[in-house]
Amino acid sequence: MARIDCLDGDGHDPILTVEQVGKRLKATAEWVTVSTHYWADMIDKWAKQPNTFLSYRQLNDNEIDATPGGEPLITYWELPKDEALVVRFTPPDCDYWAVEFGNYWWETMDYRYRMSSTNCHMAQLEENSELLLVITHEDLGYANWLDPSGHSEGYVTVRYLGADHYPIPTCHQMKVAELDSFIPNAKKVTPEERKAQLEDRRTGVIRRFKY
Repeated sequence: MARIDCLDGDGHDPILTVEQVGKRLKATAEWVTVSTHYWADMIDKWAKQPNTFLSYRQLNDNEIDATPGGEPLITYWELPKDEALVVRFTPPDCDYWAVEFGNYWWETMDYRYRMSSTNCHMAQLEENSELLLVITHEDLGYANWLDPSGHSEGYVTVRYLGADHYPIPTCHQMKVAELDSFIPNAKKVTPEERKAQLEDRRTGVIRRFKY
């Protein structure tokens, strides 16, 4: 069991006035309205530079989601059925790194039943310590496959926490038929190993959310 306590501040049980509650409810409602356009507008900014990892502040001078110790790097992708996208980088020494994968509406792909993300605990690095992420609509057996889950466009986020440096991932888009020659020695998994990967994900979600 973990908990977070506030150890400073004037009080931990403030008495809110009707005016304060009303002001905060109004601000919440305004953000709901603004956010319906904000996130779509943001992904459209990345879409103007597809397959290029950029931070929020590079596009909009915006520090939103700039987690202390590691600002996220994000790219937009658009993938026809017969094409593949290879994302590659060498993870730095850090406390934690992760890759999130989602659709145009900033919705994470189903993380319980699909290969929708990876991190420093789950990924299989190549012999040279490089991470090769392969995005294809069909599972071709690559160890670090990301499943578009029926979507034709979306985003990839790479985040490092407590890193000694922050390498920018590269993207290479090609026809599926070119994959084997582009990454001939990339690690692959058997159908049984993929099944085990997916079972580990499902088990982890059950442990986390208790259902």
